[in-house]
Amino acid sequence: MSTLQTTILKHPDSASNNIQFDSNGRVGIGGVASPSRALHVGSSFIRVDDGFGLDSSGSTEKVVLDNGFIAFSTNSFEKVRVDVAGRLLAGTSSAITGSDSEVRDFQFVNNIDNAQQGLAVYSFSASNNAPRIELGSSPNAALGTFTDPSQTNFLLGRINFAGSDGTKFVSGARIEARSTGVASTNDLPGFLTFLTTADGASSPTERARISSAGYFMASGDIADSDRYNNTYHAFTSGKSSSVVLAIENSSGTPFGSILDFSDASPDNNSSYFIKCQDSTTNRCFIWSDGDLDNHDNSYGGISDQKLKQDIIDAGSQWDDLKDLRVRKFKFKSDVEAYGDEAKTLIGLVAQEAELVSPGLVKDNPDLDNENNDLGTVTKTVRYSVLYMKAIKALQEAMERIETLEQRLSDAGIA
Repeated sequence: MSTLQTTILKHPDSASNNIQFDSNGRVGIGGVASPSRALHVGSSFIRVDDGFGLDSSGSTEKVVLDNGFIAFSTNSFEKVRVDVAGRLLAGTSSAITGSDSEVRDFQFVNNIDNAQQGLAVYSFSASNNAPRIELGSSPNAALGTFTDPSQTNFLLGRINFAGSDGTKFVSGARIEARSTGVASTNDLPGFLTFLTTADGASSPTERARISSAGYFMASGDIADSDRYNNTYHAFTSGKSSSVVLAIENSSGTPFGSILDFSDASPDNNSSYFIKCQDSTTNRCFIWSDGDLDNHDNSYGGISDQKLKQDIIDAGSQWDDLKDLRVRKFKFKSDVEAYGDEAKTLIGLVAQEAELVSPGLVKDNPDLDNENNDLGTVTKTVRYSVLYMKAIKALQEAMERIETLEQRLSDAGIA
């Protein structure tokens, strides 16, 4: 029976042991007399060179190889581990299961309550070579082999947002990239989807999509596949008695929305700015020439008595209507566009109407494309007010006619 020996390798100029092999076959390096691992390094640093390497400084930095994993520790605390499954774990010694019951290969974990958590990739480059994060997928198990997915809706990559339900991580929302169709050389049509988890649901549902053509679709129920190939942006909702889209400007000088035909001027009743339709028929159009058509030829205004005060009879409108000059004219913009074919219209000239009835005319400030006031105005006529003045004048005319008829009747003239 042989006796186990301890072997010591020592440099002649060194006062301490450099390498020591104990009776259990463990190796101590850098003055470690009693190695606790198969390889126990106690020097102030480890350096692995030949073009690539690790250079850690500090008295307690170590690399520990044990039970099929590699762990890196600083200040006596393990910081990074490559576990037996080849997973890279930072901040944890055991892998954490994700919201889809899968264990990811790269995990960065901490329990520090501050804003330092996360991943940052920085670049300092005069050539604007910004950092990039790429998620790629090829449906082939052989590394470096690229195969056409040969299918639509093939998952290219996913970013998942998860939180704790008290016992495990569950998905609250995610972003996915998928293929639209079969790929060809240098051509992979794809789309982005945005998913959220509804209250009471166990997994996310698609809520919005950017198609391969760049069209945006959003809905509380986007499962309507007919809308996936839209040639327009779409907002849909299947919720009863709900608003589909609200646009809010909360500034102190608000403006609303603009419908802009920036590269054309159709000026007709074929192209529309707004079309209103239901499941039965078209209900309303605002055409590109500004005309307004609606199905019932009905126009109204809010007029409930409960909303009004100081209600009195209007005065005579007879003289105003008699003095207003009804004109025929052409718009300069129509003449520039159509020449002699420009259409002739009938109506009032604002400056002339203002001399007769100032309340009929409104000044609108001229604005540039950024809504800056140019210091000039364009006048408009309140035709809705003119119609009411006409009704009042008609009533006056009816009274005069009735009075005249009564006089003729009293005089015995039929």
